[in-house]
Amino acid sequence: MREEVVRWEDHKYRPKSAQTVGLSIETVNTRLKTLRVFFSCLVDESYIFESPMDGVKNLRKEESNIEVLDADELRQLLMIPDQSFYSEFRDYVLMHLLIDGMMRISEAQGLRVQNFDFNGNSVTIPAAIAKSRKARTLAL
Repeated sequence: MREEVVRWEDHKYRPKSAQTVGLSIETVNTRLKTLRVFFSCLVDESYIFESPMDGVKNLRKEESNIEVLDADELRQLLMIPDQSFYSEFRDYVLMHLLIDGMMRISEAQGLRVQNFDFNGNSVTIPAAIAKSRKARTLAL
């Protein structure tokens, strides 16, 4: 799949120039995962005795470095919102919540008023919105 399959081959809306040889590592790994599940079901249903996918591993992807803002860049970012306007003050508070709580954006978007403990200065991320599906409480 990495060396022979032509990407976008026979696609009626993609030009010939978009057709390249080789699929991305993510695409190959997705197809391998699908094949593992398929053959696992065949083994579970006793259609075959052994999965041909046993021992086939995913392709390794090179990990890229994450660029982190330095202290000055972070300070500049936090100075951008004009806190005299509600929407910009909201954005300012959200930026602090994300930074201080090491929270994911999707988790912050799913928070409700009842998740905040204003007396105890904490916020609880419910399991339903947490990526790990485990609730956690963050000190503010």
